[in-house]
Amino acid sequence: MTVDPLQVQLHDDVLVQEIQLLTDLIVAATEASRPLDAHALDAVLGLPARRADRVPVVPTQLTA
Repeated sequence: MTVDPLQVQLHDDVLVQEIQLLTDLIVAATEASRPLDAHALDAVLGLPARRADRVPVVPTQLTA
């Protein structure tokens, strides 16, 4: 019996966690009746509530 060295099981804990987060976001977006705002996304991701005195970062600010 020959063993194929390319037939290995890969397990990446970080990738598994990222896939789970993405899956949670897809499910939440599918079930939502409107686009999810930042607060709803944070809740899906299990992040703490944002403080009202913080200025949110918009995507255009990230590329500058």
